[in-house]
Amino acid sequence: MASKSKLSDRPFLKNTVSALIWTSIMTSSFDVVLNLEAAGVTFRFTQLLAAAVIVLFAAEAIRGAAFRFPVSFGYLVLVFLFNTVWIYRSRDTGNAIGYDLWLAFNLLEILAFSYFLSLYETLDSLLQKYIVCFDILAAVGILQFLLELAGIRFFAMQFYETPYGFYRRANGFSYEPSYYATYMLMGCGACLYLLEKKNHLAMGKRMLCVSAVLNVGALILSTSRMGWLILIAYLMSRSALGMVRYCQRRAHSKAQLVRLLAAPLLVLLLASVVILGLRQGNSLVLVYTQGLGLGGDMRSAGPRITALLDTWTIFKNSPFQGFSLGGIDSEIACIKGLSYATELNGSYSMCVSVEALAAYGLIGAILFFKYIYDTTVGCYCRIRTAEHLEAGKKQLIYALLLGHVLVFMALQFNQNILRQPYWAHLAVISAAELLSTTKREEGQRKAYLLRIPALFT
Repeated sequence: MASKSKLSDRPFLKNTVSALIWTSIMTSSFDVVLNLEAAGVTFRFTQLLAAAVIVLFAAEAIRGAAFRFPVSFGYLVLVFLFNTVWIYRSRDTGNAIGYDLWLAFNLLEILAFSYFLSLYETLDSLLQKYIVCFDILAAVGILQFLLELAGIRFFAMQFYETPYGFYRRANGFSYEPSYYATYMLMGCGACLYLLEKKNHLAMGKRMLCVSAVLNVGALILSTSRMGWLILIAYLMSRSALGMVRYCQRRAHSKAQLVRLLAAPLLVLLLASVVILGLRQGNSLVLVYTQGLGLGGDMRSAGPRITALLDTWTIFKNSPFQGFSLGGIDSEIACIKGLSYATELNGSYSMCVSVEALAAYGLIGAILFFKYIYDTTVGCYCRIRTAEHLEAGKKQLIYALLLGHVLVFMALQFNQNILRQPYWAHLAVISAAELLSTTKREEGQRKAYLLRIPALFT
């Protein structure tokens, strides 16, 4: 890093950038508050803060600061190019251009955030501040649920009467509880993993326990069945893996066996309660299982399955030429003979993996999946074999990678890939990966940007 561009020599700028980044990350899930409307376009508060960080990053680059590209950033750039190329095939050009600009903004956010975070954070502080962001939003969701019980609506979006009883759901500041649950899965995964590994580098044991309770509690109160299923799948998989390792050891601990059996027994108990509740017509069970098809009501699951199949049809009809992210919904409307603007409300595609196929075409989607692979499995393999990192530091990065796996699973049941919290998480992973490698020597300047192979490593 050229000395003249060191943030450490300018503490005011360093503190300002840090405040902008962490406030942007903390508010990344805000959909219903702090929005700015201008020229018919909605700008979220998190985007305005991220834009300021991007401008400061550009200023650093102009000053001659050297930086490394985030992990496999080149594949993401190619995905953007594919998305841009296919705009001409969209039946709603304005929407397609808007989505394309949004995607470009997210790429710049990853570049800027990972640069600044890797410059003045450590792995410990990075995880600590990131988990605190989830803690704050988890506390908001729990408070929202409790206030509603007292008759106070605090930005609540889905609290209503049903034939089975009153439906109460926490959504934080998101549009709906399923979006909120998608966000909370990243915090839940990180906290539970660090607790399991007894890793207290980022947080002390007591604070980590509090964080886990807050995050899991908020996810449960969101009543997002998708979130519940993913959390259960995670707990079951960790229990199964732990049981395999337990059986391979010579020495066995009864206390450890009890802990390993706790999750499967809890899931079995929960399943039994749901089955009995459905058979006996329990109002509480019926309220929170409605729409899943368990009692014949498919209001929730049915539209999602239909939307997924429609998105797949778009890809099947044109496997090599996409329609860009902003063109999928209008294409679905066309094949259904519907009015895109009035009948689909501008949002109909489902499952980000199938959406990637329909938007980017087969080749572009392969590049997208390569990026996803590199920021999960590929990153895990590199960190695992890094001899200069101690085990505790590696676990901090594993916690972030686990959060990525969980949120990507959730996005298979939600639309769309441009959800802002997801890209904030990718930026944090990119920063953690940069922090895990040896910092570049002093004096290296922006000529490093011209080394194209660095984009794909």
